[in-house]
Amino acid sequence: YSDPNWTITEATSTGAYVKASVAPATKSGSQVAYEITAELDPTCPVGNWTADVWLKTTGAGVEKIRLPVTVNVTAPIAVNPEAVTFGSVKVGEKGEQRVILQGSVPFKVLEVKGADDALTATAVSDDARPVHILKLAYSPKKAGDLTKTLEVLTDSKEQPKVTVTLTGKATE
Repeated sequence: YSDPNWTITEATSTGAYVKASVAPATKSGSQVAYEITAELDPTCPVGNWTADVWLKTTGAGVEKIRLPVTVNVTAPIAVNPEAVTFGSVKVGEKGEQRVILQGSVPFKVLEVKGADDALTATAVSDDARPVHILKLAYSPKKAGDLTKTLEVLTDSKEQPKVTVTLTGKATE
């Protein structure tokens, strides 16, 4: 207001995944409105992210204006838990865990890769549904540490592969 020559000359972002831009939107007498855009990089990983968008102006005493930006990126298919711990399982016995896969739209579990003779992974349903349960069973044949990653292949266009990390220890 009151200074028709006051302008925003630049918009920058401190966030690695946020790109800022500015464009004049309307001008009416001594009032100028700007459109500030904070665009999220498509490669931004899942998680909560913050950035500061800084506007550089020609105004004396207000050379910079800070606009805080908060982003919450969610996966199309959420995994709960993301990492499964079997703890200690005796050789010859069985440890069981469940993993829940939850999507925003129905999807199918096509295949689970990474299982072996000591570890089985079974999807409870073959149907397209928004929530799937994977039953995991660990039956160690010899003592040692378990560190494995399962790949769950889905028919979801947004997230065709989901990974689940497994840890445990086989004891005598």
